[in-house]
Amino acid sequence: MTRATWTYPAIPARASRFEREPVIEVRTSSPNEFVMVDQIDDLNDSLICLKKPIIVLVHCDTEDVTPNCIARFYGANISASGESVSGATENLIDVITLKFKTLRSFKSADLGTEPKRQLAILNSFIMEK
Repeated sequence: MTRATWTYPAIPARASRFEREPVIEVRTSSPNEFVMVDQIDDLNDSLICLKKPIIVLVHCDTEDVTPNCIARFYGANISASGESVSGATENLIDVITLKFKTLRSFKSADLGTEPKRQLAILNSFIMEK
């Protein structure tokens, strides 16, 4: 079992490697991995916008030469990866935007159980401009 320690605010030495500071950073017992809670405030889209921020969990493994980070929006079961916290988060924004637009293009009767659930969650966070 990995032991985690919560720190707040973010550890400056770790956060300085990224474009912005995370909301919360969690250190694990491995020096090569960490988990951060981040927040999406803007979808950077001309047609849709956020009603409220989306809280995401970003897990990074820096053991390899190229770091691997995975950003997850657990409530909607959507994730994306990138080579940095900001890269994974930006990719997640793209996936959330595309997923929302795609699901909205279908009739509710044509969606399965999980897509309907995802759309309901996304509708609680996203609206058309």
